[in-house]
Amino acid sequence: MKIKYLLTFISLVALGCATMTPEASNVIVHTQISSLLDDCERLGNVSANTSTFSKWSREVALQQAENDVRDIAYHQYGADTVAIVNSDNFMTSTTVQAIAFKCN
Repeated sequence: MKIKYLLTFISLVALGCATMTPEASNVIVHTQISSLLDDCERLGNVSANTSTFSKWSREVALQQAENDVRDIAYHQYGADTVAIVNSDNFMTSTTVQAIAFKCN
């Protein structure tokens, strides 16, 4: 019986976590445009939207949207860096807007 409760708990904890692809985990995140990006090539804008009606809290939804921006930047542009320029955490959704860069 204890194993059943343990497995249920682990499943619930796993559902509450933001996910990230291996490619996205290699994309560096800057929270603002700074002089650190001066030598980088600006590739384009990216954005991601995550619903807060899903299984996530607003904080986890924000993290998931940031992870999605990293993944989109990598797959759309081959970016290795993103600079987040705006994030909106609304009642029903979270949106993150960023600029993709190639720095290396």
